[in-house]
Amino acid sequence: MDWTGLGDEAIDLLRRYLTIDTTNPPGGEIAGARFLAEVLAREGLASEIAESAPGRASLVARLPGDGALGGVVLHHHIDVVYADRRYWSVDPFAGEVRDGFLYGRGALDMKGIGVLQLAAVLALKRSGTPLTRDVIFLATADEEAGSAFGAAWVAAERRHWLAGAEYALSEFGGIITDARWRTAVGAIHVSEKTALALRLTARGEPGHGSRLSTRSPRLHDRPEQQGADHVAGNAERDGRSRTEPELDPDERVHPVDELPELPELALVGVEQAAERAHGQDAIGPSAAAAPSVWR
Repeated sequence: MDWTGLGDEAIDLLRRYLTIDTTNPPGGEIAGARFLAEVLAREGLASEIAESAPGRASLVARLPGDGALGGVVLHHHIDVVYADRRYWSVDPFAGEVRDGFLYGRGALDMKGIGVLQLAAVLALKRSGTPLTRDVIFLATADEEAGSAFGAAWVAAERRHWLAGAEYALSEFGGIITDARWRTAVGAIHVSEKTALALRLTARGEPGHGSRLSTRSPRLHDRPEQQGADHVAGNAERDGRSRTEPELDPDERVHPVDELPELPELALVGVEQAAERAHGQDAIGPSAAAAPSVWR
């Protein structure tokens, strides 16, 4: 297998995939699905496209194994989130390579992963590797807006697409490299947004958030925690380090009936933060470093 050539091919495929605007809403994933179908067809791999609504398309292709084990689904979503061009240094739908990185909306989330999965299917097909499992390539619509027209619709209306599947790989994960390591590390993301149980122990005289006490533990007493202390607002105020708690007149405890009227809250920075959320995606390294990525 020419891994260097496959890496270069994958970069070219991703550049072309990124030029297809599948911003959701409205989606228009049919264009992306047709692109994938054409790539698969050139390798002699049949695929099926189904629309849950006009233009809202998903695709499946299956590389058959001998059935000894359950199949593996390689899944990605075709749609991408909105890209505000005012905050991009490149055209988000041009697939531009700059300084060893490939830029485009969806390069990370998640057309890049989709092309890696596609390249894996192509490599298995070309090598004629005997498979004990079916490899199911699945590309769905509407992930960015709830999946009603994508994965949820496939599960309800095209369940046979997943027949015999035992495992599924989707977003996220990646290949992590570091100059200090002997080799790259492949990370597989197995879950997200789950509960994390922690047991914390704090020692010192108890207090209350409404009252400052000189007897309570102070983070800034420990040099290694000054960073956290600064975040908490208890150190380095006005260019100096606070070594003792200070109370401003408005911070003193008041009886409930004597509380001053609170000023109206201003949501400073929220709009700017939302705009930054539409920042640019980039995936790298590009062709120059492709051999190290694909080994």
